[in-house]
Amino acid sequence: MKARSIGFSEINASIAANIYTIIPKSNIMIACHDEGKVSKTLRKVWHALDFLDMHTDGGMKRLRQIKNTDKIKTSGYIVDKDGAKI
Repeated sequence: MKARSIGFSEINASIAANIYTIIPKSNIMIACHDEGKVSKTLRKVWHALDFLDMHTDGGMKRLRQIKNTDKIKTSGYIVDKDGAKI
């Protein structure tokens, strides 16, 4: 792939996936006036995260039990302790 063929959304998606994976308790927000561009960028981020989950032998995996929707991913896990979800 040539450098000039990489667009802003690929770079933005790469940075967002990197921060989400490497920096604990980080918050990443992707915003744009055009919903279509946000959706395309988010698809690229989710693809990068899925790739890391599948191909790094768990080294870069983040368990997304707290929230895992089309727009929001929150890593962490839920523990059922005495009937209360923590």
